[in-house]
Amino acid sequence: MHQTPSQAIGREGERWFVAALPPTWLFQRPSEDVGVDGVVIITDDGELRGAEFRVQIKSSQAWSIHEGIVTLKGIPRQTVRYWTFGLTPTLLVIYDQRQKIGWGAFLFDIVKDPLTIISQETKTFVLHVPTSMQITPKSWPTIKARLRSFYMDCLGAIHKAGHLLGTAHTLSQCLRGLQTAQFTKLTSDTHAEMALGLLQILCHRDAVRSLTDLREQLCPGSFPARNVEAAITRYRVELEKFVHDFDHVLATAGKETIGVWTNKQIMDERRPIMISLLTEFIVFLTGDYAGDAQRPDS
Repeated sequence: MHQTPSQAIGREGERWFVAALPPTWLFQRPSEDVGVDGVVIITDDGELRGAEFRVQIKSSQAWSIHEGIVTLKGIPRQTVRYWTFGLTPTLLVIYDQRQKIGWGAFLFDIVKDPLTIISQETKTFVLHVPTSMQITPKSWPTIKARLRSFYMDCLGAIHKAGHLLGTAHTLSQCLRGLQTAQFTKLTSDTHAEMALGLLQILCHRDAVRSLTDLREQLCPGSFPARNVEAAITRYRVELEKFVHDFDHVLATAGKETIGVWTNKQIMDERRPIMISLLTEFIVFLTGDYAGDAQRPDS
């Protein structure tokens, strides 16, 4: 089978990485193209026995290194999301064919703020991969330590998220309120119109409050905490298009929000988007609770 020079270098990089693995670790290639080159399973004795991490290998004849950083440009947004989120972390490996060496870093160390992946609408991303960890026999204990830290963060987050079901329940109630507004046909009854507007504002307030409470229960800096923070930001970005001074809304109790200024036309136009966001959040909370792990486009 004919291979382009780029494909040949890529195959060489994959073979080099597999050969560099500890002899007791397993490398499993996917049966289909799912966005990573493989999954590594730790099989030696110890607390991480059976732990997994995904691997994506980027190979080049010779990488340009500036101040200890290899810059990867034009990475599709969906691909970065897939690498970054999920129940298992992704190790990004940079292979230099000319030097026959490579470096590695986990995506949770490269992407410090997952919010940028979720909230930004750019189609591609630039990743700055450090070359501080060269893949050698001495690097595997470091990789195991970072992997252990990742799983401990996740366990701590789950432990502190005892009212996860309550959050999903509150969001479901808010979703029902917005759906009621979406399918209610109003006449010229001003009072009914005001009541429906207030219902929506209260739903938005309770949704953000519930997500904020959940975030406070999570391990600071963990993936779940950052994902919830991203969800709050996405929701507020949409809210602030039609609600003036939403911080005031959050500070109110009961139905005092009746005096808040809203742009009814924009609120009606954006309501399907708010419904979609609430639905997405509920699916997130009741799913793998680690973020969007859907298959990238390519």
